Amino acid sequence: MRYEYRIVPAPEKGEKLKGASAEARFAAAVERVLNDMGARGWEYQRTDTLPATERAGLTGAETVWRNLLVFRRPHAADASVFQPRLLEPPQTESPPSPAPQAQQTGDTSPETAPETEAPAPPARPPRTPVGPRDAADVALRAALTGPIDGGPSADGSV
Repeated sequence: MRYEYRIVPAPEKGEKLKGASAEARFAAAVERVLNDMGARGWEYQRTDTLPATERAGLTGAETVWRNLLVFRRPHAADASVFQPRLLEPPQTESPPSPAPQAQQTGDTSPETAPETEAPAPPARPPRTPVGPRDAADVALRAALTGPIDGGPSADGSV
């Protein structure tokens, strides 16, 4: 199976969280990037630290180490070949017979009262992904990760 890869810069600063330590704020920033990419179908693979040569002053250059998050997903051409099949429902022989109940007498004490099943708890609604909270959150996410959809960035480069 072939994969396509996406590399995004790891966050350098933590998010603002009231009453949280610096470590917890940084973990929240990394968690947000991982969950955001996961919601788009990208699977986290690893974090790499790579050197980058950047300008320093007018004529100088220096080496800066960058932390990058590596994600992958199946290549679109390979995903179209995948043919899922519908499974048959399990076969049941017969429904279970109800348990015999004690005869009712005039006594309704807890020891002689027939047991009744408790009602089933209500089903939980499906979880929905959490989206951006406001424009500042969207701007922060864009600054940390760059364009996520693979389209052109703000400066027009791809």
